Amino acid sequence: MNSMTKKLLAVAAVTTTGIWMGSAVAASLTVPNSFTAGTTAVAADVNANFDAVQTAVNTKQDRVTGTCAAGSSIRAVAADGTVTCEVDNDSGGDITGVTAGAGLQGGGTTGTVTLRAANGTVSINHRAVHSAYIGTTFTCQPYQTLGYSYFADTGTSNICDYIAGVNLPDGSTPTSMWCRVYDNDGTASSVTAQLKRMFYTTGVEETLFTTPGVGDGTTVQVASDVTNAFPGAVNNSQYSYSLVVDFGGNTAAVNTNKRFYNCYINYTF
Repeated sequence: MNSMTKKLLAVAAVTTTGIWMGSAVAASLTVPNSFTAGTTAVAADVNANFDAVQTAVNTKQDRVTGTCAAGSSIRAVAADGTVTCEVDNDSGGDITGVTAGAGLQGGGTTGTVTLRAANGTVSINHRAVHSAYIGTTFTCQPYQTLGYSYFADTGTSNICDYIAGVNLPDGSTPTSMWCRVYDNDGTASSVTAQLKRMFYTTGVEETLFTTPGVGDGTTVQVASDVTNAFPGAVNNSQYSYSLVVDFGGNTAAVNTNKRFYNCYINYTF
């Protein structure tokens, strides 16, 4: 059946039944002519309706088949479903790297990067300590010079200690402690240091580090402990932290042969 025959049959159908040719197409289609039952349809009008349907079908949007690469977005879609891409306005940016500043570590130039607090060291100077004692009466007297601290014990039943609060970063893990001391008093006792923490609610004390006694010597000595007995993270909301320097007892009125200089506590995150 040729196209002319199809058109004539359509004209006949429209003429005899009054069918509106636009009723079977999408709602967005508009045909130029309508017909009334019992009237004669003109071929040109029917052909105009067919042309409108053909144009609408041929110009419809096909399913989108194109894609854009990462960092790009679709700018336009063609009738055949292909796409035109463009670089995203916010892709790439101008940041080429993240550098960790003072007190930080991490960063990088590619991928996902992070910054965190840097590993570090807390220093306790000899001037930060104050005296404490174990005994029946207070007979320990602290002394400080420009470079070190020492003490005098006028009694015979007291053990004199120096104590200093230690401000460790919350969430850090102490890894080691080392101290500078001087011990040359000719006795068997030694100067030792301990890092302690006390649980606020119970008052229970725990010792994280204890430096070993160094024995007598004529120079400043370094004592260290690299094993944390409680290696969990610092929790300043539950514990207080302090340095305790034990001079090992003393019977001299003034003993400059036992001295404390400073301590360093290393920590990591």
